Amino acid sequence: MKKAAITFVFLVLNGTWVLAAYLLHIAGVRPAVIVTVVAIGVLLGNLAAYTGLKLAERLLRKSA
Repeated sequence: MKKAAITFVFLVLNGTWVLAAYLLHIAGVRPAVIVTVVAIGVLLGNLAAYTGLKLAERLLRKSA
């Protein structure tokens, strides 16, 4: 896959977590809870996206 496409996927994913943190802040959630939720979400989300992209690259290489 192109590096620009991979970067775009991660930018959108992490931008979503920034928006979630902002919305939690507006809703009045404590900062410690926001940090915990966003940190876990970013970690698991990036791991899942990375794994999915690597799997997709492997499958595309096999079919080509």
